[in-house]
Amino acid sequence: MAGLIPDRNLVLVVGDSGLGKSPLAYQLGVSVAAGVPFLGREVKQGRVLYLDYENGQAEVRDLISRLTVHLGVQTAPWRWTPSLEFQ
Repeated sequence: MAGLIPDRNLVLVVGDSGLGKSPLAYQLGVSVAAGVPFLGREVKQGRVLYLDYENGQAEVRDLISRLTVHLGVQTAPWRWTPSLEFQ
């Protein structure tokens, strides 16, 4: 995303719970993966790695489903990999 996040960088979003960090970050990820604008800014399509240790599988699937409809993405540009269980 020109002028906002350089290629090949790690982005950490921090803040109090309930502020909308997850929807914002997921929309950014879906936008980059699908090559569609993010909040009116052009993006360079590319692969996205998103690590989420807070939201459950059902929440994530629902959020991505709603985002793909909102962004007009025909096919979800993602692959679900179940999280590792630490013992």
